[in-house]
Amino acid sequence: MADLGHKRIGYLGGSFEFIFNQERFEGYLKALKEHNLEYGKELTMESINTQESGYEAMRKLLESSSIPTAVFVANDLDAIGAMKAAREKGLRIPEDISLIGFDDIQLVSYTEPTLTTVRQPIYEMGITAISLLVQLIEGKKEEPLQVELPTQLIIRESSGEVKI
Repeated sequence: MADLGHKRIGYLGGSFEFIFNQERFEGYLKALKEHNLEYGKELTMESINTQESGYEAMRKLLESSSIPTAVFVANDLDAIGAMKAAREKGLRIPEDISLIGFDDIQLVSYTEPTLTTVRQPIYEMGITAISLLVQLIEGKKEEPLQVELPTQLIIRESSGEVKI
């Protein structure tokens, strides 16, 4: 989003009790820093990984005095709800506000507009988890285990250059 000229990039994500939510938020902060953009608490909202919570969180975010031009949403279900809230506010996606999700669930290629998202290698994650579990059971590995697998940005229609 920063590469598209966005300066006020919001974050909508889940509870930090889950490490993947912490890591996605840390990635958001890292990207802001890398692009010399300021973090603003008013540009962040917590949700609980459902369309309904994404809708409510986006409504609150859009009521703030500093409306973002782009929002990174930490999961696709929240992003679908956020899209609805933005449209109800009269915002056009991506002309008025750009959105990006995370997960690349099948549904996002059917949203209007289609959602830009980060694809996780779900199949590989499952295979890796099972392999590590078997190695733990057989005593060939010790905890804690952490494996990073590559993600891929899937650019669709919900992200665009800043117009403001």
